[in-house]
Amino acid sequence: MDFQTAQVLKDIIAFATIQRPNHQRELSLVDILAAYRHVLPQRGLSLEEDTTYYKIIMSLASNKKKGWKKALEDYTAKAFKRQKAMNHLRNSLLSKYLTAWKRSASRYIPEKMKNSFQSVSSFDDRSAIEETKIKMNCFRAIGLY
Repeated sequence: MDFQTAQVLKDIIAFATIQRPNHQRELSLVDILAAYRHVLPQRGLSLEEDTTYYKIIMSLASNKKKGWKKALEDYTAKAFKRQKAMNHLRNSLLSKYLTAWKRSASRYIPEKMKNSFQSVSSFDDRSAIEETKIKMNCFRAIGLY
């Protein structure tokens, strides 16, 4: 889940809170779905093509004990935690791949290139642009570019 998705869901719940006829009662799934049908077109999103927001709303509906706002907070916290873990895993895998690639390619790279090649310790240490420049220099050195 990204920030935009979380914001749209917050807007749906806020709109449902404002639009409910009786402010005394809790929000129902009907209130949330009515707000969903109103908010998505305002954001330029198609109701016919959407599956993301609808699935999230249905999963939040199964957690009625907490209320909609608390359920959304818990859901977004878990989603961002999963996303952070996946980013960490992806970056560590990229770092391992890059290290293995450096080792295998080092026998084809001239000595002057090895120094700049070894200056990058992991994927997180440099920006993607700098990493690409180093790779391109290595490809040039072995005649692939």
